[in-house]
Amino acid sequence: MPPRPAGDPDPTLRPSRRVPTVGMEVAIVHLGVSTRAVVEEVRDGGRTLVAGGETFELSRLTAHFVRAGDPYYGVRLALSPTAGSADPG
Repeated sequence: MPPRPAGDPDPTLRPSRRVPTVGMEVAIVHLGVSTRAVVEEVRDGGRTLVAGGETFELSRLTAHFVRAGDPYYGVRLALSPTAGSADPG
């Protein structure tokens, strides 16, 4: 296989986690109860998300999306809508 030009990404590399996108179904998880929501906005290259009318930031400590202003163990956003126990409302 010939070498790739400098700056050409390796096509075999993929993101190690789901990349959030507008319209993606997610779950807002608080004390083990989850509420389904949809990503309304993606900011800062995917490090800040707006879902369910709330802003969530990617925690540098845990790599989870946590509600802006909350500690690392606060209300979080799961990129899987089935996380926790489903709450229909």
